[in-house]
Amino acid sequence: MPRRCTTGCPPRVLAPLIADCAGDADLHQHLLAVLVQPSRHAAATAVKRAVERGDLRPDADPELLVDLLASVVYQRALFGDAPIDRSSARPLVDVVLRGVAVDFERLVRISEQPAHLRHQH
Repeated sequence: MPRRCTTGCPPRVLAPLIADCAGDADLHQHLLAVLVQPSRHAAATAVKRAVERGDLRPDADPELLVDLLASVVYQRALFGDAPIDRSSARPLVDVVLRGVAVDFERLVRISEQPAHLRHQH
């Protein structure tokens, strides 16, 4: 089975897709609405909830954090052959979270728990 990038596209599809949409504003908007905005909204919502819980600093900008994380994913999907999978995502997320976490080590401990036990304060 071919490796899929976290954008949902098979390898080597994203760059030609973006290029094909570049000259057509309606098609470009459709691409954003279908491929980019749903995951961006979900990620920004997760960041906002983390700020509300007190896990991230109150001055953390959800949109900027999503941009930082997504930029690496898209950079790799568009230009690189570096892997885009869970194992390569962890160091990226760790670098970003160290800058905005109230208690980074606590977040790491929470992330190691089964999902149903997380954030049961």
